[in-house]
Amino acid sequence: MKNDAAAKLSDKNTIGVDLASGLWMMMALKNKPSMYLLAGVDYNFEESSQFTADLFHLVFYGNYDLQDYTAVMSDSKFSLTNVMEYKIGLMKHYTEDYNTYKLGASIGLVQGLSGLDIKAPSATLYTAEDGRYLDLDYDFTIKTSGKSKPSLTNFAGAGFSADIFAQVYFKGPEITINAMANDLGMIFWNNDPTKISADSVLHFEGVETNNLFSATDEATAGNSDSLLQILGVVEKSDVFTQALPSRINISASKMFGSIIISHWVVNIC
Repeated sequence: MKNDAAAKLSDKNTIGVDLASGLWMMMALKNKPSMYLLAGVDYNFEESSQFTADLFHLVFYGNYDLQDYTAVMSDSKFSLTNVMEYKIGLMKHYTEDYNTYKLGASIGLVQGLSGLDIKAPSATLYTAEDGRYLDLDYDFTIKTSGKSKPSLTNFAGAGFSADIFAQVYFKGPEITINAMANDLGMIFWNNDPTKISADSVLHFEGVETNNLFSATDEATAGNSDSLLQILGVVEKSDVFTQALPSRINISASKMFGSIIISHWVVNIC
């Protein structure tokens, strides 16, 4: 499986998951039957990453066969957004020239459950022949919403969202056109956000032991400095924002007797 995946990689690769679900209600207004009140709850989970072929190789194969080679991992990214949205809106339904129109919009409060944003503008790893030493040149930033587990009782962040949608039914040719723009908005992670960053060059030659049977405790235990200290990592609390995983959806369908033929165009931004 790894070999098949590696054979299909290009210089820059993208993979992700986008899950969305919701529960909505619609109710006509008493004074204006053509107007409808909308209310609903949406759950959205989005995970996306951009990575180089060298980064894939290092993760799944290691660096044994990258001797005397510089692996490039620059411009790699990873993001995760996990939110609940509580929305309310209006929709107008009317007929004109035998055609039927539906226009609507909604706004919502966004509850942040968890968020993560990783960016590595510059990252390379050189492995010397026989693995004598490693040269790691890196510049990365990790922003996370905090260490607490996602919970509906906890606002790790807050934000706003908006939906716009329209539907037109042309009676003569019996064609229906739908257009939607969902989850336009931002989330502000401000409860317990953490920013971890580092920009440095690391030369690593390992630990040399001449005689395993006479090795001292100091040699076998290694350096007492933590890995974060060695990498020069700086950690601090820092509020950050993420754009919601928005969707643009356009469809056209035509009725042929009792059969509906549709053509869908979906863009995720």
